[in-house]
Order: sequence, then structure tokens, then C-alpha cells
Amino acid sequence: MHVGSSAALTSAQQVKVWVNGALYDKRGDAKISATDHGVVVGNGVFEALKVTDAGPFAVQRHLNRLSRSAAAMGLPAPDHALIRAAIEEVLADREFSHGRLRITYTGGSGR
Repeated sequence: MHVGSSAALTSAQQVKVWVNGALYDKRGDAKISATDHGVVVGNGVFEALKVTDAGPFAVQRHLNRLSRSAAAMGLPAPDHALIRAAIEEVLADREFSHGRLRITYTGGSGR
């Protein structure tokens, strides 16, 4: 299962991507499998959060909706603690005050 990815993007296009426990500073470095069901058949869900000086907006609300969406798609419940840790890692050394964060949760690789 693809645990999820979080990417912070600013107007200056500063990018950090977290995929399955690894943080990448360049878009092209982060990879998911070509057989990931999120890519092959669209079996995945996502949330997009606003990021301000105060941090990401309404994280718990977005995580709750991500869980409801995952259940509706027949995906296992996402690990909120893992996603929160990914969000913290992505935003740890940010060089921007406003941006957006996208959380993508997929069905992972399949047959």
C-alpha cells in the first residue's frame, strides 16, 4: 500500500515531497510504482490544505475527511499519526509563509 504523500508547494514552486517515509526536495526524485492503483485505476483519495505562517490549516478536519473518503473507496483507514509526522517533516524547514499541502492516499501496488 502506498502510505501517502504530502507535498508543500509555494508560489515560488519550492517543493518537498514525502513518499512512504522518505523526504525529497526535488519533484523528479520522488517515485511511486507504475502499478500503484492510484495511478492505474484511480483508486486513491486526496486532501489539499492551506499553509500559512501559523502552519497547515484544519489538519484534523482534513484527516477525518480523508478517512471517510478512503472508507468510501474501500481503502484501509489511513494512519493519522504517520500523516501528521509526514506533514511536520515536509514543513520543517520551509522557506515560505503561504503555500499548499496535498495529501494523497492510494491503494498501493496491485496485480
